[in-house]
Amino acid sequence: MLALVLADDAGEDLAPLTSEIPAAMIPVLDRPVMAHTVDLLRRHGIEDVIAVLRHAPEPVRRWFGDTLRYRVEYKPLGTAGAARTCRDLIADEPFLVVSGAELTDLDVGRLLATHRSAGAVVTVATADGEPSSILAVQPEAFDYFPHAGRLDWPEVLAALRERGAPVAEHALGDDEYRLALRTPQSLRRAAFDMLDGRTRLPVVGERLAEGLILGEGSALDGVAMIEPPVWVGSEVQIGVNAHLYGPLVIGDGATIGDGAQLRGSVILPGSVVPREAVLVDGVIGLVDAWA
Repeated sequence: MLALVLADDAGEDLAPLTSEIPAAMIPVLDRPVMAHTVDLLRRHGIEDVIAVLRHAPEPVRRWFGDTLRYRVEYKPLGTAGAARTCRDLIADEPFLVVSGAELTDLDVGRLLATHRSAGAVVTVATADGEPSSILAVQPEAFDYFPHAGRLDWPEVLAALRERGAPVAEHALGDDEYRLALRTPQSLRRAAFDMLDGRTRLPVVGERLAEGLILGEGSALDGVAMIEPPVWVGSEVQIGVNAHLYGPLVIGDGATIGDGAQLRGSVILPGSVVPREAVLVDGVIGLVDAWA
């Protein structure tokens, strides 16, 4: 079993944060959203992961190195067209397709059990009755692709059904989480959901108190006020008399100036918040922090 992670999304609605990185590299707590997915796949025993790249591919290569295989598309090919570019790498193996720009704690084993028991060519994971960007696919699905060029999975599913090929649906459980990172608001929600324990994904750092997590090399000395939930990454510098009101996420290597007041916000890795600044329900980030 292998997995295709679609990391080709330019994330236009996340701009300018995505001007130099793809949406899959947007940080959620301590790592890119795509890294949460790759780690999840590996916890479920899927070591062979192929990343499909297009917009700003180099940050993905630098982060993951030779732990992944890569395929680059040079124009938008659609979600199914991107998979078709990997046909030679897939060979005769069944495979998963997941979006690199979605945060999920999918129970991979349960999805695969549904796929096998249904004998389906494609099994689509659904959330609240709506199809997601998570599929289990048999390689013969490529025989049903209706045309060359740009192609999305709904078109393939329609062709499969029209020709009588078995297509299955797999409903995500109430305890399974999925959220596409499409806007700064969804980025904040994903980070806060992880912080609040609404996902089953691991949250790194030392738990100093309920809802207060501190990364290695960071300290809270001199902070005037903390109201959890607050997550502080590693090597964060926080000035004196800062006020930190949760939900709040401060990424690795960030600098918070003296007297700054932060509430309901996400500070991305490496960012600088000026002294005496006030930030409420916002996102601050360096567009090249991980580029």
